[in-house]
Amino acid sequence: TGVPALLEALRTRGYRVVGPVVRDGAVMWEDIRQASDLAVGWRDTQEPGRYRLEQTDSGRYFSVVHGPESLKRFAFAPHEILITIQRSGKTTSFAPAIPQTEPIAIIGARACDLAGLAVQDRIFLRDAYPDPYYAARRRSLLLIGVNCTRALATCFCASVGTGPEVRDGFDLVLTELDDRFLIEAGSPAGQEIVKDLPLEP
Repeated sequence: TGVPALLEALRTRGYRVVGPVVRDGAVMWEDIRQASDLAVGWRDTQEPGRYRLEQTDSGRYFSVVHGPESLKRFAFAPHEILITIQRSGKTTSFAPAIPQTEPIAIIGARACDLAGLAVQDRIFLRDAYPDPYYAARRRSLLLIGVNCTRALATCFCASVGTGPEVRDGFDLVLTELDDRFLIEAGSPAGQEIVKDLPLEP
């Protein structure tokens, strides 16, 4: 049960699942097919100018505090088609090319990840000129946060009031304990996922 049950519930609802995966000596956001694809048992050490991963026998799914990537690429594309132009004789027509997005569930987002995404939301969704391309991608994201149970020398969330507890901007949030997870829903979409899980109060 636990994480495997959550991943199965997400896939059943049609989500592509992305989570923290060890690749090339770092933790990156990659597709997850099964729970063992996550950075299980890995732990990071970070200091100014230093980032290292080490394998432990803890069996914890989310001991890595943070990798070098943000969530930005899932909401804001570096390259995209904005408009299509068609010419027929002397007539030219223009049409916006709003992206057709697939639903993506991101598992393992930290409070700092969600705080960064909230800044993008403020600029691209709630400013005077909302960005429909960003909005289409953002609507497709289901965000599953993880509360940090350890901090690193490079962490600064407490000093800027954005963590270590995930407080907002999430659909679900997990707290990893020694032998189980606590789960909390933060949106109607999160509540729907919770209904599919074998949970105890």
